[in-house]
Amino acid sequence: MIKEQNYIRSRVESIDWLRGLAALLIMAYHLYYWRVAPLNADSCLGRLGIYAVSIFFILSGLSMAIVYNGFINSIKTSFVFLVRRIFRIWPLLWIVTTFNFVINIKKVKMDFQLVSW
Repeated sequence: MIKEQNYIRSRVESIDWLRGLAALLIMAYHLYYWRVAPLNADSCLGRLGIYAVSIFFILSGLSMAIVYNGFINSIKTSFVFLVRRIFRIWPLLWIVTTFNFVINIKKVKMDFQLVSW
């Protein structure tokens, strides 16, 4: 419980807000790119989308360094951290991958039928 309280106290809320803003800019960039028109780096939204990716990853690394600074201090705690990250990220990865496969399998079947051999 004490480690959990230290974890909550060690988070920097302004970094989390800035990461969220960067994620929203990345989403806006992709939504516009996929639904409206391709974007160049010359446009304002294009630049925001490109720079937001860099900002997001830099702030993510900084946030993790701040939060886990006192936790990862040996091989054992490094292994615990790695296992927790894997079990946190991989289930969502496989759920989204499976969902995407199921959604797009019909499209692949239709495209395959259109090809004449």
